[in-house]
Amino acid sequence: MYGLSPETDLSPLNGCKLTFLGFGRHQVQLAFSGDTPCSVSIEGDYIVTPSGRDATTFNEAVDGAAALLPLLGHAVVFASVPTDGTIRLEFDDGSVIEVLDSSARYESYQVSIGDRLLVV
Repeated sequence: MYGLSPETDLSPLNGCKLTFLGFGRHQVQLAFSGDTPCSVSIEGDYIVTPSGRDATTFNEAVDGAAALLPLLGHAVVFASVPTDGTIRLEFDDGSVIEVLDSSARYESYQVSIGDRLLVV
């Protein structure tokens, strides 16, 4: 799938806590606990905006580790698709992760919500 639609319902992520971060050479895994098991696998570019600080774009999976680690244990307050292909996760501390549809040739990310899998 290319260009996830803004009408995509990511609301099951709302209220879920980030409980696991995994890093590989080309992938970041985010796992959330909540009413519905959810996860996000990032294989492309992503942006992290810590609360009260400037946004940083990461092109390599592990480069954002220091920015993502403080979000462990924090809950998503609003998950959305603000523009075609971009998912936005807003956290209870004011931080934001945006996952971009950054490659036309390869998968940029996957979102798993219960039995539903969205591949972009």
